[in-house]
Amino acid sequence: MTADLNNPAVEQFLSSETYRNAMIQVRMSGAFDSPGSGKQQNGRPDDILITDTTQFGFVVVSVYYRAVRNQEDGQAEPGSERKVAQLPGFTHKPEFAVRPDVRWLIVFALLEAAILTGVIFFSGAKKSKAELEFEEKTLRMHFGLIDGEQNTREAPPIDTLVQVLRRFHAFAIDLQRRRAGKPAFEIRDEYDVQDLLYALLKLHFMDVQREEPSPSFAGASSRIDFLLRELDLAIEVKMIRESLTARELGQELITDVARYFEHPKCKCLVFFIYDPQRGLANAAGLRRDVMGQDSRVEVIFSPAE
Repeated sequence: MTADLNNPAVEQFLSSETYRNAMIQVRMSGAFDSPGSGKQQNGRPDDILITDTTQFGFVVVSVYYRAVRNQEDGQAEPGSERKVAQLPGFTHKPEFAVRPDVRWLIVFALLEAAILTGVIFFSGAKKSKAELEFEEKTLRMHFGLIDGEQNTREAPPIDTLVQVLRRFHAFAIDLQRRRAGKPAFEIRDEYDVQDLLYALLKLHFMDVQREEPSPSFAGASSRIDFLLRELDLAIEVKMIRESLTARELGQELITDVARYFEHPKCKCLVFFIYDPQRGLANAAGLRRDVMGQDSRVEVIFSPAE
């Protein structure tokens, strides 16, 4: 834009506090007075330069008041020896200049160079295979959708299930230690064990089915306590009670092995035996006998034998 009063930067400069204060000082110093006026006695008045930046700091505006001699000064009227009335000898004519601030030009150039360097670096940098696999895993876990295909959260390892079952008794003991005289959470029977275990399994597994019906076997059918579909694994819960002998428990487990593997989603079977009073005499022998029936069977005791 042209450096005149039509330029918003010039208009802003003329209304700024810096310009007003500078003009007050100039007038008080008599710089605008012509020679012979009392303040300027001899010679030519000084030129005046006032400079300031705009409020955003990107543009520098200057006004240069150049002292110019009046052409009419000292001229006589034609046919008369009398001169016209004495006019001021000089007039200060303003000349505006608008230019970008060099400091901001340097900052802008450095910023543009940094952005360009970052774009070139990140566009050229190739991600490692490990980084790509991690990003894909994160997308699947948190959004369940990648590349337009529905994906389920990656199944936790079987070690997670083993730890949950083995530490179940420690969890049950902590439930009995209540504060402020609150009644303890007591486990009285097998149903209490199932309810607590279901809540724990939901913390680690996405799809936990309770009391999944098993196909009929030898004219009878039953329900699987828990079915983890993402692992193709079934869990059967047993709680040791005084009326249940080791022999009876072993027969129940062996019968369940044949029955539950008829289910299409049961590829592995875990028997969870909760024995808080450690009333089972030969837990190791029972475990060996049951697991000997099928390699896909695991028996876990809590507390651990």
